[in-house]
Amino acid sequence: MQGFALKWFICINYFTAKKLICRFVYFRFHYHNFLVLVNLLIFLVPLIPLPSNNSSFSFGIMH
Repeated sequence: MQGFALKWFICINYFTAKKLICRFVYFRFHYHNFLVLVNLLIFLVPLIPLPSNNSSFSFGIMH
């Protein structure tokens, strides 16, 4: 009975840890992608030639 309880406890902990690790990795992956996208936007926006009537719109996004 003791061995069964211990096995069950380890099993629950394993699945909980697995779920937490998966969630953490998923979050980290998406957060990293988000940062990369933001950096790309910051670097690319000044390079894109904008029409004069659209410059105020891009300025609004930057601030």
